[in-house]
Amino acid sequence: MTTALAWPLDVAIAAALLADATIASLLGGDKVYSGTAPTGATFDYIVIGGTNETSTYYFNHGAGAEGALMLHLWCASADNKSTKVLFGEMKRVLDMATLAVAGFGTCFGTLTFVDVSPDPAGTYMHGIVRFQPVAIV
Repeated sequence: MTTALAWPLDVAIAAALLADATIASLLGGDKVYSGTAPTGATFDYIVIGGTNETSTYYFNHGAGAEGALMLHLWCASADNKSTKVLFGEMKRVLDMATLAVAGFGTCFGTLTFVDVSPDPAGTYMHGIVRFQPVAIV
């Protein structure tokens, strides 16, 4: 993503996830963070990670960009069920949804990858989800 899109996209994704009652219930509150979770954050939560621009387009009706953004799911459960349930809800909310991204006319994307693995001690699960947005000015 271009620098101009990266932060507004983080804000739009956080807003979409936080507005969903099911996701808020699964997380136990408003626990969607950008970059890193705050010190002392309790499980379960989502961290919006790094963003990469993969292509820039020029359409008949304007310029646009395609990219990849990583979302990290952190769940206290030692099994992967809660992480996969949370992923399913994120997919429902974000996949092919039109996001309100400041400075852009249209932005939508798809969730293209998920990987769930336990921490070495087996006390929590870490899920990685890739969101591939397309934004048009």
